[in-house]
Amino acid sequence: MSDTPKEQKFHSLLYSALYRYVENNDTKFSEVTIEKDVEGRQADIHIDSNLTGSLVIEVKRDDISPYDKDVIKQARDYTRDIGADFFATCNSNDFYLFNYDGEITLQNVPYNYANLRPINLSDPELDGFVPQLLSGVDHLYQHGKLPEQEKKEQVVGLLRTFHSTIWPAYKELAQQKYKSNEKFINLFDGWVRENDFTALPTDEQLETAAKQYAYLLTNKILFYEVVREQTPDPIKPSDGNKLQSLVGVSSLDFLDEHIRRRFDEIMEKIDYEPIFRNSDLFEQFPHNKKTLQNIQSLAENIEQREISGIDEDLLGDVFEELIPKTERKKLGQYYTPPTIADAVSEWVLDAQAEYDLPEILDPASGSGTFPVEVYTDLKRDYPDATHQDILDSITAVDINKFPLHLTALNLASQNIEEEIDTLHAYHASFFAIEPDSKMLTSARLDNRDTGEVGYFDGIVGNPPYIRNRDIPDKDAFRAHLSRFGPENASPYLDGSKKLSKKSDAYVYFVTHATQFLRDGGRLGFVIPPKWLSVRYGMDFQQFLFDHYQIHAVVGFAERAFEDAFVDTCLLLIERCEDEETRRETVTKFIRVQEEMEPVDLYETVTFGMSLDQEPIDIRERPNYRMLGVRQEYLHDTGPKKINYYLNAPLKLINLIERDDFVPLSNFVDISRGPVTGANKFFILDQDEAERRGIDKRFLSPVVKSIKGMDSEVFEQGDADKYILDVHDYVTKVENRTKKFGTDTTLEEDVRSSLKRDGYDSLLQYINEGENDEIHKRNTCANRGVWFDLGEQQAPELFHPKFFKWRLFTVSNRARALTTNAVDCVYVKGGIDSKVVIGLMNSSLYGALLECWGRVEGNGALQLMTYELESVPVPDIREFEQEHIESIKTATNALLNGEDDAEQQLNQAVLDAVGLDSITPEELSTMRKVMTHQRLEGEFDSEVMLKDLDATVEWSSEYFGGENEGGVSTLDDFS
Repeated sequence: MSDTPKEQKFHSLLYSALYRYVENNDTKFSEVTIEKDVEGRQADIHIDSNLTGSLVIEVKRDDISPYDKDVIKQARDYTRDIGADFFATCNSNDFYLFNYDGEITLQNVPYNYANLRPINLSDPELDGFVPQLLSGVDHLYQHGKLPEQEKKEQVVGLLRTFHSTIWPAYKELAQQKYKSNEKFINLFDGWVRENDFTALPTDEQLETAAKQYAYLLTNKILFYEVVREQTPDPIKPSDGNKLQSLVGVSSLDFLDEHIRRRFDEIMEKIDYEPIFRNSDLFEQFPHNKKTLQNIQSLAENIEQREISGIDEDLLGDVFEELIPKTERKKLGQYYTPPTIADAVSEWVLDAQAEYDLPEILDPASGSGTFPVEVYTDLKRDYPDATHQDILDSITAVDINKFPLHLTALNLASQNIEEEIDTLHAYHASFFAIEPDSKMLTSARLDNRDTGEVGYFDGIVGNPPYIRNRDIPDKDAFRAHLSRFGPENASPYLDGSKKLSKKSDAYVYFVTHATQFLRDGGRLGFVIPPKWLSVRYGMDFQQFLFDHYQIHAVVGFAERAFEDAFVDTCLLLIERCEDEETRRETVTKFIRVQEEMEPVDLYETVTFGMSLDQEPIDIRERPNYRMLGVRQEYLHDTGPKKINYYLNAPLKLINLIERDDFVPLSNFVDISRGPVTGANKFFILDQDEAERRGIDKRFLSPVVKSIKGMDSEVFEQGDADKYILDVHDYVTKVENRTKKFGTDTTLEEDVRSSLKRDGYDSLLQYINEGENDEIHKRNTCANRGVWFDLGEQQAPELFHPKFFKWRLFTVSNRARALTTNAVDCVYVKGGIDSKVVIGLMNSSLYGALLECWGRVEGNGALQLMTYELESVPVPDIREFEQEHIESIKTATNALLNGEDDAEQQLNQAVLDAVGLDSITPEELSTMRKVMTHQRLEGEFDSEVMLKDLDATVEWSSEYFGGENEGGVSTLDDFS
C-alpha cells in the first residue's frame, strides 16, 4: 500500500488530467505547470494562456477547508504575484472557482462550487470536470463574471465543505475522550446501544458519531440563521428582541458557550426544542480550536448568504443532497426519490377528502421525505390550516434518533413564520407501539406529554430493508399478528394463515401498520418486490387479500430514476372490511419504463380500469405498461408467484395464464441431492481415489455442480469426480446382523466387516475423517453410520439451482449421483423422457424459469426445489403424437450437438402448444430479454421488451386452451 498522502495523490491526478487535456485537445490554454516558486511561496497548479484567462489552483488536504479565509488569501496573493487572472482552491472533495481581487472578508467573494466526491479520479477528463473548468475560466475572462450557478448549490457546497473538514477532528477528539472520560464513555456506549450500532467496530462507531454530530451541528446553524432572518417580524419572540447572531464573540474560547446560549434562546423564545435539543452524547462532544474556527467560519458565511431568500425548500431538500448516498443507510436514512414520495402521498390522501385534516403516520420516517410531502399536500388542500394544525396531523416514528431529528427539522422548516408547540415524532421501534399505546414522554423529541398513539387515515413510508436473518427480535416483530382474527385465535401468527417466519422485515411493517389504519384508510409503502416471487410472499399475499383492496403494485426500470430504485416497488393498498368490495377491486401492475412526473404517476395509478367480465386487461404506453387484474382472480388462483405481471413480455404472460399449462411436478418427481455435511471428505477426484486405493464398489460418479458444463448431456466419460457411496454395503451388513443378532452398533459392525473383507484403504480413509472430527459435524453425527449418505438413485436429469446466462437441463447418461447443489429430476411412469428433456431445454421453459426464480447476488437466478415443482409448463400428456415425435427428433438433435437444434426444438414445442402467433426466434428473444434484464441492467432490455410487446394485440383470445370450436375464451378462467 502506498504511503503517499491522499492530497498528493489528488494533486497529481488533477495536474495530470489538466496537462493531458491541454496537450491533446485544441483549447485556448497553452501550458499547465506545477509549483512555480515566488519568494518562497508555491502555487500548486498554474494553467497559462495567451488567448484567455490564466488560473492558479491551490490544492489542500481534505481536513482543510478550501473556503477558509487564509487559504483563499494565499491563492489570491500568489495570483497577484505571478500576474495570473483568476484563482481556485480545492481539496479532493470540493472545488471553488473565484472571481475576486479585493480584501478577503468572504462577504462579497463571488465563486462557483463543484462537488468532486462523485468524480471518478481514474477518468482521463475526471468525468467531464476538466473541460467544464476550462470552459468556466474562459467564460469568466470573456464576460467578466462567473457562469450562472444556483445559489442553493453554492450554499450546499459550503455545508458539504464544513462537514467534510470538521468530522475527522470530532472523531479524533471523541476517540481521545472515550479513553479517559467516564461520563463520555457511558454516554457513548448508551448511544451505540440506542442506535443499534453494537455490531460495528469501535472505530466505525466513533466515525458515525462524529459524522452525525457534524450533520446535526450543520443543520442547527443553518436553521437558526433562517429563523433569525425572520425575527422579530413576522415572528415575535416572547421578549420582542431579535435573535442574536451566532458570531461576533471576542474570542474563540467563548464561541461554544455563545452558540449554546443562542440555541437555548431560540427554544425559549420560539420553541424549536426538537431541533435544538441534542442527545446527551452530543451535548458532551468535545471541541478544539480547529473545530471552533470552522464553526465560526460557517456561521459567518451563512449569515452573509440571506439563506431564507434563496429557496423556500432549501431546508427541506438540503440534507438529501448533503449526505452521500453511500452513508444514508449507515445513518439510518432510506432514500426515496421526491417524485415517488409526492405521488404516493397524493394517492394516500386522495381518499380522505371527507376528513378535516386526515391523520397520517410514517412508521420509519428517515430524514422526513414522506412527512414533508404529506405536509405540502395538506397545506395545498387545507389552505386555512395553521402550521401547527398540519404538524398535529402528521406522526413520525423512527428507531434511530438522527434521522428522526432530520424529520423534525424538515417539518418545522415548512413554515418558519409560525411558532410550533408540538411535533409528533417518536424515537422508538414501531413494533414497540400499538394504537392504544401511551407513549413515554421521553420517547418524543419535544418531551411533551402524550395520550394514546391512536388510529390513522393514511400510512406512508419506506421501511428499512432488514433481511429475515438480521431481524434483531423476531418475536417482537411478529407479536402484533396475534391481534388479527377471531377471539382466542391467531391465524396469522400460528394458525391456518400463519405468516412465514422467514419473512423479511418489510412484511411485518405492512401487517403491523394494518392495525393502525381505519377502514378506508390507505397505505402507500416503498418495499422490495421479493414478495411477488418468494414462498413467504404467498402468506403475505393472503394477508393482503383478507384485509385490503390492492389498488396497485408499481415497479421501476433502471432508467426510470437517476438514483438506484430498481429493486423496489410501490405497494398501494386500502384497508377494507367488505370482502365483496375487495374481490371486485382491479389491481394494477404498472411497470414504469421512463421517468414520470408525480402527477402523471398519480393519475396513472388512479386511472379506473374497467374489466367487465375479463379478469385481465392491458394498457401499453411509451413510458409505462399497465396490466389490470381483478383481485378476485388473484385470490382464487393464488396466492402464487405474480412478479411476471411486472417484468415478463406480454406474450409470455399470455402463455403462463393458459389453462393447458400445469405444474412441472405433474410429469416429474423432483428432489435435491444429498447433503453430505463434508463435501471435501465425501467427494474425491479420480486421481485421489486411485492414489488411496479405495475399491470402485464404494465410488459412484458424481456431478458436484453444473458450473462449467458446455453440453445438455452428461456422458460416462465426462465424470472426473466420485462420491463415497457405501449404502449397499451397509445395508448388507445390517441385514446380516439382524439375522444373527449382535450386541454392537451398526457402525461397529460395518467397520468390522470392512476389515474382515480386506477394505483397509476405505477404513483408513474413514479413520482420517474422524481424526479431522468430520464425524462430529451435525449432519454426519445424526446418521446411524456417519459415513453412509443413505440410498441414492441416479436421476434422469440434473437441474441446476443457480443459472447465469444459460438456462438448461442436463440428461444424465452417465447415471451419476449428485449433491444438494443440484436438483434431481425423475420422469414419472408413462411419460416419454425425451419429450420432458426437450421441453426443459426449450426457450419457452427458460423464459418460464426467469419468471419463477428469484434473483440473488451478481444477478444469478435461483430456484428452490419447491419452486421448480410449480413451474407452469404445457401439458405434454395432451400433445398429439406427431408433435411428440417432432420434439423427440429435435431433442436428439440437441443432445447430439447439431447447430440448429435450438430452433428445431422451439418450433416443435410451439407447434405442440398450438402457438402459431409466436416464431421460434421470438421465443428465443423472449428468454434473452428476461435474462438480459437480470444480468446486465435494463436499459437495452427495456427497449427489447417494448419492441416485443408492441407486436401484441391484447385480447381474450390469448387466454385459455382451445375450446371445441378452436377459439380461446376467457370463460376458461372461471
